[in-house]
Amino acid sequence: MGFIGRISKFESADKNTLFVRVHSRFDFRLQREFRAACHVRRYRRYVIDLGGIDCIDSAALGMLMLLYRHAGEDRRAIALIQCGSEVLEILRIARFGQFFEIAGLDAPGERSKIGRFVSPFEALCVL
Repeated sequence: MGFIGRISKFESADKNTLFVRVHSRFDFRLQREFRAACHVRRYRRYVIDLGGIDCIDSAALGMLMLLYRHAGEDRRAIALIQCGSEVLEILRIARFGQFFEIAGLDAPGERSKIGRFVSPFEALCVL
């Protein structure tokens, strides 16, 4: 697992999925760290664990949209998991369900396929 300041990342064994966890406020101050974690190369799947935050600002929403572009504008390529109720509400208001799979938030006309997703970070905490 790699730590870049307030962000940790973990690559799956098959090298197709990147797991990223934000450990503090997800705001403009994390722009450089988030880019360094996510934009090194293109993965088939990104799982962004937002369980470590309770606030997300417009700069962070912009960073997620840049990741969406980097991932080829494929909604299924990026999953946002462990979102707290306030973060989930912001993502709902911003209509991010049309761009990302979001645990706890259904896309328009679609039922979420993520369900309860256990990230590698949670699994490591149990060990």
